[in-house]
Amino acid sequence: MTFEFTPDKAAISNRLWAIPSAVGAVFCFLVLMIIVPVALHPASRSHLDRVSFRIVVYALVANMIFGIASAVGGTETGPGFACSFSIFVLQLTLQFSSCLLFTIALNLQLVVVHGFNGKRLETYYLSISAIISVVLTVPPYAAGQYGWDVLERVCWYTNPNKHDRLIWQLTTQMGWTAITVVGEVVCSAVVLVFMIKHHARSRRFFVQTVSETSSRPTLLHVNKHKHIILRIALYPAASCCVNLISVVTALHSTFSAGIHDRTDYNVLLLSDLLYGGRAIVYALLAATDPVRTSVLPYLGSGRPLTH
Repeated sequence: MTFEFTPDKAAISNRLWAIPSAVGAVFCFLVLMIIVPVALHPASRSHLDRVSFRIVVYALVANMIFGIASAVGGTETGPGFACSFSIFVLQLTLQFSSCLLFTIALNLQLVVVHGFNGKRLETYYLSISAIISVVLTVPPYAAGQYGWDVLERVCWYTNPNKHDRLIWQLTTQMGWTAITVVGEVVCSAVVLVFMIKHHARSRRFFVQTVSETSSRPTLLHVNKHKHIILRIALYPAASCCVNLISVVTALHSTFSAGIHDRTDYNVLLLSDLLYGGRAIVYALLAATDPVRTSVLPYLGSGRPLTH
């Protein structure tokens, strides 16, 4: 049976992008509303005074705006200002969020492994992320690269030329998204290796010093380290699943020059689901705050907890 990319199929694809995006924006808003009273409570405020947590909040705001822009872009049915501007906002907040999530892993490595003071670096994390986001998104918007995509019948990159479109996608979004994900994985891996080595040393120390009749302190110590290692791994794991796969699926229609068969359409639906579900995933991560556990006290470094 011959496949045809009909307007009805295009509408299903767009709804699969728009609806989860709207849900994700609501989730982000709800998490922010939970954070506000906790931050205002005097007894709880000190526990949130961490660079990593503030970056999570900034990324959460960016992902909320990303979800709103995605929902708008997914509901547009043709070219126009709303179509192109929504993609500009989407790309701006996408890049800003991706950079911020990378700085969380980078900050964790600099503080835990190398002993830097994270609070002194916070301004640099934010300003550099903002500058990169603007530099990557303003030129394509000014050049008219955001708008109605005739290949997927949705608001996206509008250039119909395969070569030019691919260059714009790789240099202003896909390539940089992949770089931030790789950076997250590398920095997190460095921290994990450091934690595992420290865990092994600490375990040997406890085994030698704790009485044979009481193994409870050793078990508690080991469980704490396992808990920290698991939480550190959550962000890069989520980024790999959401961002790297979305890069591949988003580029598929460019390489195939449109939606021509069932495989192309299924990849398009997967791409819509990944972009639409991005805000949901990061809202859930922010709700659990994978980097909120105090790592340094367990390491016995004596350094102030500024991560």
